[in-house]
Amino acid sequence: MVDGRAVLSEKPAIDRSFDIKDAKQLAAQEFHRVLRPINGVAVLGLSDADVIHRGPLPGAGEWTHFYANPANTVCSNDIYVQGAMLVQWFGPPGPRDLIDRHHRTVAPLSKNGRLFVPGNDRVYCVDAYNGTMLWELEAPGSKRVAAFRDSSYMAVSDDLLYLSANDACMAIDVRTGEVKHKMRLPTSSSDPVAEQPHEWAYTATVDDLVFGSAVKSGGLRRVQSREVAGTISYWDFVPLVGSDYLVTFDRHSGSQRWRYDASEGLIVNATMTIADGTVYFVQSTNAETLKAERGQAKLNDLVGKGAQLVALDMKTGDVRWKKAIELKVQHNLFALAADGLLVVAGSRNTGQDRKSDKVLYDIHVFTCESGKPVWNTTQNQGTGIGGDHGEQDHHPVVVNRTLYAEPFAYDLRTGKRDTSFAWNHGHRRGCGNFSASATTFFFRNATACMFDIAGNKIEAVSAVSSPGCYINLIPAGGLLLAPEASSGCSCNFAVQTSQAFLPDKSGTTGAAPTKVEQQGR
Repeated sequence: MVDGRAVLSEKPAIDRSFDIKDAKQLAAQEFHRVLRPINGVAVLGLSDADVIHRGPLPGAGEWTHFYANPANTVCSNDIYVQGAMLVQWFGPPGPRDLIDRHHRTVAPLSKNGRLFVPGNDRVYCVDAYNGTMLWELEAPGSKRVAAFRDSSYMAVSDDLLYLSANDACMAIDVRTGEVKHKMRLPTSSSDPVAEQPHEWAYTATVDDLVFGSAVKSGGLRRVQSREVAGTISYWDFVPLVGSDYLVTFDRHSGSQRWRYDASEGLIVNATMTIADGTVYFVQSTNAETLKAERGQAKLNDLVGKGAQLVALDMKTGDVRWKKAIELKVQHNLFALAADGLLVVAGSRNTGQDRKSDKVLYDIHVFTCESGKPVWNTTQNQGTGIGGDHGEQDHHPVVVNRTLYAEPFAYDLRTGKRDTSFAWNHGHRRGCGNFSASATTFFFRNATACMFDIAGNKIEAVSAVSSPGCYINLIPAGGLLLAPEASSGCSCNFAVQTSQAFLPDKSGTTGAAPTKVEQQGR
């Protein structure tokens, strides 16, 4: 102490083995490693050269539509999401304002590091990498139940989330949750049927277009109740939802581009598929279906009395081709497109005896170019009819030119069975559908489970929580995203929370291995 002033008698020891430039370089490498992908930023100094931005993960997938993409492949092609998993984060949204799992709502979406979770007439946006709640928006008239018999009300692009409610589709800023503009269904038409009040059903976005379809008011299922869960979300012979017309809009301005009216019969919502500049769907040729109450009809009426495959030019709405198609399906009907081929698949029963008859799936494959048949097959599921856990509701999945129609796999181009696919016959413990990364299936088998396709190996992802009853395990952005979807569940899995799992490079996991169970619910 000198004159009341503190002085240093000597300089502190400093490691001089590297200079500040070396330190910044090492810091930059470490910051880049721990920064979240896409929007991660670290500021190490005052100059632009001292700011580190981390971009997206090369080969990371996204989930922008109900079945991953507008082509409905149910595969994100994410190359990272495989193997053992570790918890990345857990937290909101919780079960309070979500839809009861038994009602089987639409899938969550994920793109550019954001996770969009459908709720009870609302949507949540969550940071996919750290679980931060970014925004929440109420959307009255949006929720959808038994969505696999219909279509989704959400689709996301780089900058906007499209969410339909009542007769309109909102364009929502993905960063802020602000509604930028709305697109409404047109009301004028020369067709008296099309002039009736309608609700916006199918929702998709490709390039600069937004696609929608119109269902008669009251036709979209939105009610949550024990009766609905017990009669519509499961079981055989439940009516599907069909649309009177399709319409497209410029996604930026909201101006209408074109409209296609279904004058011959209802459009089957669950078959709407977009790929390679073309919109595909199955359309009934039974004109009586256009008079169906609320736009709902059983498949026996929709396709059992005449149907056709339709292909429209995506940009103009012009008909590229129409082909008659013979379908015997009774319960559900789906479509997807991959590698220039269009797949149409649906379920039916061998008969009416609940003790001896089985569930069948008919699979038809056509060329996208002309609708020419390529191959078809009928597979026996080995499960009894009248099942109450989704035995009739499996949507096919395409991964790397292989078509997976649980429990079988086929070469997509030839239809040859892949006998190396060692999925057990019978029904697993879960009513949901597969979701797929480039290498792995994710699904409900009591808890969240995954199946390594190449290794024919199944493991549990989590032993303490249960995923939803259709699709809510989303492999995207290098993570397995599992937003809460067990609301209303009475099973013995007590943890109800949203979660994200990170592939564990060390190869260890905290969840015990399991096997595909064929009994129990």
